[in-house]
Amino acid sequence: MKSLDKKAILIIENTIYATIATSSLSGEPWNSPVYIVYDESFHFYWASSKTSQHSRNIYENPQVFLVIYDSTAPRGTGVGVFIQAEAVEVTDPNEITKACQVRKARVPDAKQPPEEFIGDHPRRIYRATPKKIWMNQDSRVDGHFVDERVEIVLK
Repeated sequence: MKSLDKKAILIIENTIYATIATSSLSGEPWNSPVYIVYDESFHFYWASSKTSQHSRNIYENPQVFLVIYDSTAPRGTGVGVFIQAEAVEVTDPNEITKACQVRKARVPDAKQPPEEFIGDHPRRIYRATPKKIWMNQDSRVDGHFVDERVEIVLK
């Protein structure tokens, strides 16, 4: 299990995009790629327009699902991190500042100051707090390949 935990951390550290699945209150699904950063507690942050479909869905239904993986991995070699989470728009000025600092540390040309994500500005910072995390691994059922999920803990 520890090897999967470490592998998940490496995937998160080396991948800047995740897909985030959201749904409206009526159950209409939506999936979006987002540029992500994370803090020391593995809270995931991204900036999006407050009117984008996934942002509107989060306002209605904070239950989200993120997948982080290397989309360039050759067929049959890919592994991913699957995250069931609760997402919110970040409104606390200190947390917005923290998220902007984390963004700048991960990608130096992320120049937007915290003020760009409040008031009349069109974009906001969002945070996903993980509830459960899995990784995929190869397995066999009656000699046949299956891709299974194994729950892990990130520390």
